[in-house]
This record gives sequence, structure tokens and C-alpha cells, in this order.
Amino acid sequence: MTKLTKSVVFIVILLCSILHTRAQSLTNPNGVYTLENSHEKLTIASFGTQKVLFFSDGSLFGLKTVGSKFAIGKTLGNTDETIGTLNIQDIGVKTTISIKYNDGKIMLGEKVKLIEKRIEFQNNKLKLVGELILPEGIGPFPVIVQTHGSGEETREASRGMAYLFASNGIASFIFDKRGCGESSGTEWRANFKDYANDLLAAVETVSKIQGVDAEKIGLFGHSQGGWVVPLAYSLKPEKISFCIISAANAVTPVEENLYAGNEELRIKGVDESSLKEVYEFRKIKYEVGISGKGGKEYKNTILPEAEKKTWFKLTGGGLPDNIFWKENGFYDGTAALKVLKCPVLLLYAKYDISTDSKTNLPLMKKLIPSENTTFKLFENANHAMMEVENKDFTSKQLPLITQFADGYLDELINWTRKVILEI
Repeated sequence: MTKLTKSVVFIVILLCSILHTRAQSLTNPNGVYTLENSHEKLTIASFGTQKVLFFSDGSLFGLKTVGSKFAIGKTLGNTDETIGTLNIQDIGVKTTISIKYNDGKIMLGEKVKLIEKRIEFQNNKLKLVGELILPEGIGPFPVIVQTHGSGEETREASRGMAYLFASNGIASFIFDKRGCGESSGTEWRANFKDYANDLLAAVETVSKIQGVDAEKIGLFGHSQGGWVVPLAYSLKPEKISFCIISAANAVTPVEENLYAGNEELRIKGVDESSLKEVYEFRKIKYEVGISGKGGKEYKNTILPEAEKKTWFKLTGGGLPDNIFWKENGFYDGTAALKVLKCPVLLLYAKYDISTDSKTNLPLMKKLIPSENTTFKLFENANHAMMEVENKDFTSKQLPLITQFADGYLDELINWTRKVILEI
């Protein structure tokens, strides 16, 4: 072999090595993986901006990119301390995973070949973009269409749950909220009826796709989605076979937000007397900001008096008068809940500081007429249905969380499977 030939071979090998390394680092980690010699599955998806890993037993950990690998954090929010590393590789048509724990234990697995289809659809002139995630096999499959929580959410916020359902034989459709991600619109805030119609447009689109059982379409809404799902059902009950509602409110958004504000201040140690005064002042702010009534008295008397109080700095910013509050602040979901006659799974968390489970659970039991309703309260769980020891801010809980609420994932899957068989 000449020197020139050797040089060429060396360059080719070097390039292959570089490309292989790049391929590893560019491999999309999102998905579900089956582990060798185990019934366990693990899922990789996003939780906010954090990439997370969770197992079928409910344990979950944060992931941090380190070169072409991931470091597995000690907890969901603590990735500075690690329990091992995770490596993902594309080998031919297969994507494999290997986990090496700090104690030397190694776990190997292979990515489940779920089918993920990007889909554009319309609600009137609004273009919405989502993904249908189908299980392995021919189908037709039952499908769960997921709606959004509060804030600017893309479909990534729902991907983890979508993978959970799809890996258990249930298709899932997730989409970018209007004005977010690839969906059109200049404003993501809208009234609940607009969100409900976006959700129904997704249902209509999905029902026509090959591989989907149009007679078995369910809705899943968490938090803000708990107002939207019953409303969507009430508009077109013939299209919906079942509903899953999590951390939902039977009270208005204003009442929910007043509760959440008080819980946050209570955690900070504010005394009960001040809490009551802050609550009453904020209640007035919502009335003025949303309805405009009493604005002059608020500006000339109520606000100046409040500014003299030591608790005033705890009452937030200006008046709640943006589009969301004007459109939804005093929304009463009672009428929609009263026509919810399909099978319903309703989930609550005892340590939720955003949704008052103690108030809302009894109200839901009175309002929902469906005889096929399952009510479940998770004792040691926060708003995100993750296992915690008490009420506290999510930011403080994240470094301690290693588990979904005990039985939460199983409840979602087992209930849905049972209902699907009965439809």
C-alpha cells in the first residue's frame, strides 16, 4: 500500500468516525424503549425545558446532555449529581439504548417503533399543527386527543403522556396551541370555547385518518384543560367516547387563582389575617380588571388604602385585564359538566397548590351525571401528579422528585383499557 493510499484510508476512517460520533449525538432520544430481560419500558420526553427519563413503574429522572451521551440525574431536578449515563445509537434500522449506572449495573434496550405523523389541520382560518403517535401494528387504534394547560404550550408538553399511551396500544394526538410552535395565530390566549373548538377540530381530523378507530376517541385535559375538555364534549358529545380530566376545576378561573395565590403566600409564612386581606383586595382587582366596574373607586380609594398596608407588595402587579382574564375569568363550567355523560376519569392531588382538590372533588361528584365516572385522589402528589411530601413550590420540589404519584401511570392506562373494551 502506497503512502498516498494509506493517507486516503486514514482520512476515510477518520471521517467515518466523526460521522458516527455525530450520528450518535444527533439521534433523537425522544421515544419509548423496551429493556432486555425485563418487562420494563422507559420513556424519554420533555418536562418543560428539561429532558426527562421515566420508567413504567413511575420513577423519573432528569437528563443532561454530556457530549454524545446523557447524564442521568439523581432526581428530576438535580442533574448535577448523577446516578449513571445513557447512550443512544442508531444501528442500521434499529435505535438502541444503553444505561450504565454508577454501581456498574448495565441495562440495554431497543426503541419501540411507534409511528409519528405530523398533521396540519384547520379551525376556521386558523392553521394548527400536531402529531399523531400510533402504536406498533395495523389498528384501528383507539385514540386520545390531548389539550393544553395554561401558558404557551407546544405539543412537546404532551409528548411524554402520548408515548405512554401509544406504548400501551392507545394512539395519541398532540398539537401546538394556537399562536405557539408551528400553529398560526398572533395570540395564544383565547377564550375556552376557542380552545374547545381547536380540540374538536383535532378530533374531526384524527377521526378520518387510517389506523384510528373513530368510534373510540377520548379527550385528555390537565389543569386549564379541565375546563376545556368538558366544554368540548358538551359541544359535540357524539364525537367523544370518554374523557380523562386531571387537576380540574369546577370553580371559575378567578376563584382558582385566588386559591393558588393564597396557598403560595401561606407557604411563604404569611399570617392568616394578612392572607384574608390580600384575598379580598385581589378579589376586587379581578372584578375591576375583568368587568371594568368600580374602576374609579378602585383608583381613588381602594388602591391608595391598600398601598399603605404591609402586605400590599404581596398582591401582584397591575389589574388582571389581559385577553385571557377578560374572556375566561368568570367562566362557569357547571353547564358543561352537567352534560358529561360519557365515561370519565377524574384525578386530583392532595398537595396541589394550584387546584383546590378539597373543594373541587366534592363539587365534581355533584355535577358530573355520568354513572361511569372514576374519582381518584392521590395522597402524596402535587399539581403535576408527582410524588411529594407536602405542599410547596414546584421549583423547590423538583430537586427531590424521583417518582410520579404512586399508581398514577397505571391508573391512566388500566382505566382507559377497561373503558375501551366496554365501548
